[in-house]
Amino acid sequence: MKLAIVFPESLPLKKARAVSVVNTVAELSKLVDTTFVIPESSGSKKEVEDFYGVDLRNLRLLRLKNRVFGIKSSKVFNFFFRRYIKNFDVFYVRHLKVAKFLVDNKLPHQKVVFDVHEVFSESLKEENPFKKGKIEKLKKLETQVYSKVDAIVFINKTLQKFFLGKFNIHNPYQEVIYLSVKEVPS
Repeated sequence: MKLAIVFPESLPLKKARAVSVVNTVAELSKLVDTTFVIPESSGSKKEVEDFYGVDLRNLRLLRLKNRVFGIKSSKVFNFFFRRYIKNFDVFYVRHLKVAKFLVDNKLPHQKVVFDVHEVFSESLKEENPFKKGKIEKLKKLETQVYSKVDAIVFINKTLQKFFLGKFNIHNPYQEVIYLSVKEVPS
């Protein structure tokens, strides 16, 4: 099995989501043939290893453009990823726009696993309740993605319960996999 873990943000990055995904990719690369798909603007493998304190020797990096003419976008990243999709069996992703792109463009035998680490529309509603149009658009995107992915991973049972209360989506392949990061980089 060939696994692609897709993260369209430049690394290293001092954000919890980056710490989580780098540790996830490091651990999964010990178990399965893994490619970490990241922007070409990311640091070297050694820089990422040193920053997060992980061993990435078991994986390949696929570096893609995410910026054209000074414009940074997930659409640019997805455009350049399109030609590599056929090379993988499973995609592990935690970005909605990348997940939407994958479920719409994957081959029938390929699987997309989405890592739910927050309910994005609810987070936006808490941050800025006046952006009703954007909140509805985001919830629609979430519903589309969650209903089409092949499996859903939650970072804890509380989030899973909250998710199930917000979305009428009962994917038979869902699992809680707790985060287990040893140390957060300073």
